[in-house]
Amino acid sequence: MLREAQAAADSSWALGKRDVDCASVRVESYLADFAVRSQTYLYEIVGDETGPVRKVSRTFTVIQPADPRRLETVLHGLNLYDQFLQTMPMDEPKLDSPWFQIGVSALESGSGVLQHFYFVPAERKANAEKLQDLRSLARSICARMLKSPSVREIYWLNGSTPSLDQFRSRLARRNFYRSIAAGARFWQETPEECITAYRELMSGDGYGQIRRALLERKLESPMVIAWNGADVSRLGQIWNGFLSEMESSTNLALRIEAKFQRFADANVDVEGQLEPPFEALCSMLVSNREEIIQYPFELFTTYDLHDLVSTKCSDVQNREKERIKERFGKVYAPQIDAMREEFSKNYWARMRAQGDVEKFAKQKEFLQKKEEFDSGKFSRVFSPFFKYSPTQAAELQPLVLSYKSNLVTQLETLPPVNKGRLRSAKFQVDRLEAQV
Repeated sequence: MLREAQAAADSSWALGKRDVDCASVRVESYLADFAVRSQTYLYEIVGDETGPVRKVSRTFTVIQPADPRRLETVLHGLNLYDQFLQTMPMDEPKLDSPWFQIGVSALESGSGVLQHFYFVPAERKANAEKLQDLRSLARSICARMLKSPSVREIYWLNGSTPSLDQFRSRLARRNFYRSIAAGARFWQETPEECITAYRELMSGDGYGQIRRALLERKLESPMVIAWNGADVSRLGQIWNGFLSEMESSTNLALRIEAKFQRFADANVDVEGQLEPPFEALCSMLVSNREEIIQYPFELFTTYDLHDLVSTKCSDVQNREKERIKERFGKVYAPQIDAMREEFSKNYWARMRAQGDVEKFAKQKEFLQKKEEFDSGKFSRVFSPFFKYSPTQAAELQPLVLSYKSNLVTQLETLPPVNKGRLRSAKFQVDRLEAQV
């Protein structure tokens, strides 16, 4: 069925139907080949209790062959998406549009194929050129999608203060930026490029909402990738160097991030490895409470921390994990949850203040233009409940007086039959004058 769908879409394209709908069907017909596959990895946990200290080993096996035909199909799908995307206006793809969602699916499919081949050395070597092409296409598509204003502005706020609920929910759901966090490591050519991709993600105001994708420690998803065998020996050094760099930063957000990542890196199977990074993370959060609750954006979600503690302390149990769960539940969780509430209150206050600034700018513009009076528009622009600061009042008073003077002049020159409406206008302006 997939082959028939691909042939039909290609035939329509060849006959001249080259709109976004046809392009979407073409791309999706090729990406569907990725979606129908079954489980790729098999995990195994083995405990050894023969010695004085219990040892645990974790392994995974690639149980599905890395199919070169599947690689070619997904590569073609991404190539089709990239080609059509380059012909579109620069404000495309628009956030949440069908074409945007197909782009997210294309990147996720590319990531999945690259990840699969990464762990099958023989096929990786045999298909090196096509894998490089797939990585290049993924980077190209991602870079172009990031240029779309509607996509970029939900992650880099540039001083705006959107609704907190909307901001959280839009970035908490399956989304473009979460897909980058989970898969971009497989698109890069070198370990250093993986770090560069993480730096860009961490520079965004929305990073706190997608951090969870970078806290997972799955055997089949190492934090840095080495497609070149010569780079393998440097992976640990590069990752630890990145964390050390963040730890010494003057930027609080980066220092917090380093603590999150150190805790995520901790070995859950060796007793004594979890408590130090757990305490370091939690103590940093509570000791920087005042700065965190006043931060322009949400540095972390409490769900990140709750989930991370739960994940690290699940599975094989020991006394250390029990201590962490108890201390987190009784000491840290109440404080950190309270910080979230304080941050939300402060954020809403800033949002209201920003809204007042925007409303005040519209009020000044209305008075300066001296537009023909419209009672409905005047009421919408000038709310009787708006509270003016002394500075705002001083700035608005001369504009109100000038606007009122203009109305009075009009009243004096109009015939009696037309004066009723302007008398009503003067009443509303008098009320505004008293308000400021």
